[in-house]
Amino acid sequence: MIFVAVVPLLLALVTVPLGANALHFYTDAGEKRCFSEDLPSGTRLSGAFKAELWNAQTNSYVENAQANVHLTVNLASSPANIVSQMGSHKGKFSFTAADPGDHHICLSVTSPGWFGSRAKVYLDIQFAETEEPEADEHKKTAYSDLTSRIRDLSNRVQQIRGELRNQRDREAEFRDSSEVLNTSALRWTIVQMIVLGITCIWQLRHLRQFFLTKKLV
Repeated sequence: MIFVAVVPLLLALVTVPLGANALHFYTDAGEKRCFSEDLPSGTRLSGAFKAELWNAQTNSYVENAQANVHLTVNLASSPANIVSQMGSHKGKFSFTAADPGDHHICLSVTSPGWFGSRAKVYLDIQFAETEEPEADEHKKTAYSDLTSRIRDLSNRVQQIRGELRNQRDREAEFRDSSEVLNTSALRWTIVQMIVLGITCIWQLRHLRQFFLTKKLV
């Protein structure tokens, strides 16, 4: 296994940048080439790779769908692989550093027998913004507090809506009761006026009959 850091690799090998964090290097098929990246905890690293094999017929490096790339990522202090994938001659990978420290990114290329043993590998690595655990915990706490406040506010709104609904129901009940009372009072007034009118007519007729009987008129 050949192990090099990324910066010396850029100077020692003939490299051409493909992007902000891109490079290419030459290796023999079956050889394991590793790179070291010092990553803080919580850093997300994603990358893309592509392998081309030497073709003696065309005298150039060309893509070959039968080629395979084996990629592994492990922490320098631990032999356990964080990423281990065997795939085609090109692909992508990503992981988030759970622990701070040097991370080894290793690639090896396998080729079919009738192709040459030399390979040209393109590697493009992108880093996501690092978030401190304390800041992440602070965000979680703030989000939890905001969620609790929103829940309390929602409950308060529901309570106010219930109180308004009860008040409207009481107002409607009071309005119905008032209309019933007003209707009853109006009917009673009409009955009283009818009775008073009948009484007046009866008294007038009685007085007239009395006067006729006494021959006062």
